[in-house]
Amino acid sequence: MTPLGNPPLAPANCSADSITAIETRFRRRWLMASILMLCMVPFIGIAAQQTMHSMLTLPSRWLPDSLPERQALERFIDEFESGNSVLLSWPGCSVDDPRLAEVAAAITALRGDESHAEEAAYFDETVSGYTALQELMEPPLSLSRDEALSRLRGSLVGKDSDFSCLVVVLTEKGLYERDESISVILREAERVTGIDEAQFLLAGPAVEGAFLDAEATFDANRLSIPSTIVSALLCWWCLRSWRYTTIVLCTALFGQGLVLASMHWSGVRMNALLIVLPTLVLVLTVSAGVHLVNYYYDAVRRFGVPGAADRAFQAGRRPCILAVVTTAMGLLSLCVSDIEPIVQFGLFAAGGVSVTIALLLYVLPGALVKWPAIITPAMTVAEDGAPLPRPRRFDRILDVYATGIQRYALPLCVLFLIGTLVAGYGLQNIRSSIAFDSLFPAESRISRNYEVLERDLGPLVPVEVILNFDDRNDLLFSDRIDVVRRVEQAIRRVPHIAGTLSGATFTPILTQNAPDEQQAMAVAARLQLPIPRDLPEASLIPHALSTTESHRAALAFTRPATAVTMVSLHHSTFREGAKFADALVVEALSRPPRTSLAALQAFAQGRLQSSASEPVTYAVDEFPASFPTYQVPPVELLKSRALAVAEVEIRQQLIQRNYFYETDGRQSWRISARLPAMQELDYHQSLTDLRQVVDPVLEEVETGQRPTISAEYTGVMPVVSKSQRILLHDLYSSFLTAFGLVALAMIFVLGKIRAGLIAMLPNVFPAAVVFGAMGWWDLPVGIGTMMTASVALGIAVDDTLHFLTWFRIETTRGHDRAEAVRLCFGHCARAMIQTTVICGMGMVVFALSGFVPTGRFAWLMLTLLTATLVGDLVFLPALLNSPAGKWFQSRTFQKA
Repeated sequence: MTPLGNPPLAPANCSADSITAIETRFRRRWLMASILMLCMVPFIGIAAQQTMHSMLTLPSRWLPDSLPERQALERFIDEFESGNSVLLSWPGCSVDDPRLAEVAAAITALRGDESHAEEAAYFDETVSGYTALQELMEPPLSLSRDEALSRLRGSLVGKDSDFSCLVVVLTEKGLYERDESISVILREAERVTGIDEAQFLLAGPAVEGAFLDAEATFDANRLSIPSTIVSALLCWWCLRSWRYTTIVLCTALFGQGLVLASMHWSGVRMNALLIVLPTLVLVLTVSAGVHLVNYYYDAVRRFGVPGAADRAFQAGRRPCILAVVTTAMGLLSLCVSDIEPIVQFGLFAAGGVSVTIALLLYVLPGALVKWPAIITPAMTVAEDGAPLPRPRRFDRILDVYATGIQRYALPLCVLFLIGTLVAGYGLQNIRSSIAFDSLFPAESRISRNYEVLERDLGPLVPVEVILNFDDRNDLLFSDRIDVVRRVEQAIRRVPHIAGTLSGATFTPILTQNAPDEQQAMAVAARLQLPIPRDLPEASLIPHALSTTESHRAALAFTRPATAVTMVSLHHSTFREGAKFADALVVEALSRPPRTSLAALQAFAQGRLQSSASEPVTYAVDEFPASFPTYQVPPVELLKSRALAVAEVEIRQQLIQRNYFYETDGRQSWRISARLPAMQELDYHQSLTDLRQVVDPVLEEVETGQRPTISAEYTGVMPVVSKSQRILLHDLYSSFLTAFGLVALAMIFVLGKIRAGLIAMLPNVFPAAVVFGAMGWWDLPVGIGTMMTASVALGIAVDDTLHFLTWFRIETTRGHDRAEAVRLCFGHCARAMIQTTVICGMGMVVFALSGFVPTGRFAWLMLTLLTATLVGDLVFLPALLNSPAGKWFQSRTFQKA
C-alpha cells in the first residue's frame, strides 16, 4: 500500500529549541506506545491463541440465516440429523464382511461405557452395508439378496454389489469437535479390523471440514512464519536498516495479533478463509512503513537529520491516512457479500489495517528520532538554488523510460483500452465454483479417497428431498409410504444421481389395494412387530367378536411360499364342554424384542410369553366346524387392523433411522440421494432436473384442488449450488461497490468528476484483464479468488493517487505535462515498485497452501498487483501525456 501526498516539507524556519521540543514529543509518544504495546502483548497473545485454537470451517453454514436454503438446512438438522457424517471403508471391504457391523457395534457400545461418555456424545447413529443388507433380507421384508442389494446399491453397497462401507452420523457436538470424533472412529475401526489407520478410506462433509481445518492450521503454523520472514527481508532491502525494519515489523506483528485477538473478543471463530487475514494486515503495514521511512530518508538527504522526522511525519501523515481510507474502502466492499466469512474478512481486515497504520504513524517518528539515519547528504543544487539529491542510476533509467512513455503515449492508451475491452468481454463467460476440486488439491489424501470411493461405491455429495404432507392430506400412512417410494424411483432417473435411500427402503409394501385375498393376508402375516402392551383390546380384536363373550376363534391362511400359519384371536374359552383334538402349530419367529403379527393377533390381551433367544411355538385348537361364519373377521378388516399395528412400529423405526418426522399439522419424509463430487457438474441444473421429475409425481398423487404435499430440497448440494450463484453475484457487487467508493475518493482528491473517472481506468484495467482472461479460458472463480478483485482495487488506487498527486504538484510549479510525468517517476516509482513487491511476495508464500482457495488467493493477488503496477507505471503516465491529461491540471491546486 503506497501512501500519497505532498513532497517533504521545505526547511522549516524553526529554532533548534523548537526542533528539540518536537523530537522530545515524538520520543515520549514512542516510549508510551511501546510500553502500552508490551503490556497488551500477553492479553493479545492469549486471545490470538484462542482464536487459532477455535478453527472451524463449516461451508454449509456460511449462508445467512435469512436465505431459504439456509433455513431449509437448519430445519433438516433440527428434524432429522446434523447432515455431517463420516463414511468409512477400506480396500477390499465387502458387504459380507462382519467387521463392518462390529465397528458399528463398537462405536454404539461407547454409550454404555461411562468412561467413554464424552466420546459417545459425538455420535448419533451408525449404519453399515452389512447390517442393512441383513435387515432387508430378514422378515418383515424378506427380500431376496439381489433385490436387497439393488436397494442399497450406490449408497451402502458399491456398483459391483460387493464393495461396502460404514456411515457414522455425528451429533452437533461431534460436528464441532470433529477431529476428536474422527479419531475415535479410526481408533475403534483399527482395533476391530486390525487394519492400519493409514489404509482407511474416509469421506463425508465432516471429513472435508476436518481436512480444511488441518490445512488452515498448517498454513498458520508453517506458512505464516516464512511469509513474515520474506516481508522482513524485503523491508530491510528497501530500508537498509535493521532497526527501522524491526520497528515496522514489530508494529505490523502487533497489529496482526490485535486482529486475531479482536476475533476472539467478538466471538468469531477462525476458519480456512480467514487464515490469510493476519498476513494481509502485516504486509500492508510493512508497505506503509517502508514508504514513511522513505519520506524520512528523503528529508535527511535534502536537509540533514535535525527536523527530518517531523518533516517526514508532516509530509506522510495525510497521504497515509488517505491510503488507509482507500484500502479500507476496497476491503469493506466485501461486506456486501452474503457469505459470512467474506464479510468477516472485509470487516476485520479494514479495521486491522486502519488501527495498525494509525499506530505506526504514532510510533515510527519517535523511533526515527531515537535512532537517526546515518546518511551523508549528497546534494546538487537546482537552478533556483534549492537543494536536490544527486541522481542515482535508477533515476537515470526512469528518465529514459519516461521519455519512451511520452513518445508512444497515444498508441499505448489505445492499446490498453482495446486490451481492457477485449479481455473484459470475457467477463460474460465467467463462472463460479466451490465444487470439490476448487477446495482440495488433486494430490491430497482426501482427493485420492474420494476417487476410490466414487469409483467403487458411488457418488458422495448428499442432496436431501423432504416430502411434507400437511394436515389436509387424507392419504393413509401406507399410501404415503407408497408416494415416497414412487418419488424415490423417479429421483433415480435423474442424470448423475445414485445411491437413494428413504423410509421406503426399509419398509415392506403396505397397500390397501391388494390384487387378491391371498396377498392381502400375506401382507399382514409378514409383518414382524413387537406387541404394544398399551393398546386397547378393542383395537386388535375384530368388531364381529364381542370382548365380553367367551369365544376362541381360529382363522387359517397361507403365506406365499411358506408353511400353513394359524392365527388365533384368544379369549378365555370357546364353548362350554367343547372337545379339542389335534392341535396345529403357529410359528411365531420371536426374535426379541420382535415377534410375529400372527402371535400379536393370537394373544391380543398381552398373554404372550417368549424366551429371550429361542423361537416360540404356540399350540392352538383345530378349526372348529361349528364356529359361526359371521364371526370370522373379513380380510380387509384383518388387514386394516394389521396395518394400524404396523404403523406404530414403522413410525418408530423410521424416526430412529432419521427418515421420518412428525409434528402438529405436518409429516415429513426424507429421501437421500447423492451426486458425484469429482465431476464438474452444474448443481443448479441438477436441482432443476430433480424438481422436474418430483413435481409430476406429486401432482399425480394430489386429489384436491389445493396441494397438500410439497417437496423441499436441502443438504450439502443445494447449499453449494446457492453459494456458487451468490459468489458470482458478490464478485460483481463487491467490485462495483469498491469502484464506486474509490471513484468518489478519487473525485474528491482531484476535484473534478471527469478526472476522477479517467483516473479509474488504470485501476479497472487489472481486474478486467485478469478476470476477463479467466472467463475466456473458462477458469472458475472460487471463494478465495472472489475477494481479490476488491482488495486489489483498494490497494492499487493508492499508487494511482500517489502518482497523480505528484503530477499535479509538478504542473502547478510550472512544468509541462511531459516534464511533470518524468519528475513523478523520480518521486514515487521506486516506492510503488517496493510496496508492490512486498505485498505480492509476502502473500505468494501462501500459494503453497493445501487449501486451494488460499493458494489461488495468493497467486491472484500477486497477478493483480503486478497488473496494477503495469497500469500505474505505463497506462496512467500514457494517459497523462495524452490529450486526456489536461483534465488533471488544476489552477487552484497550489499545495507544494
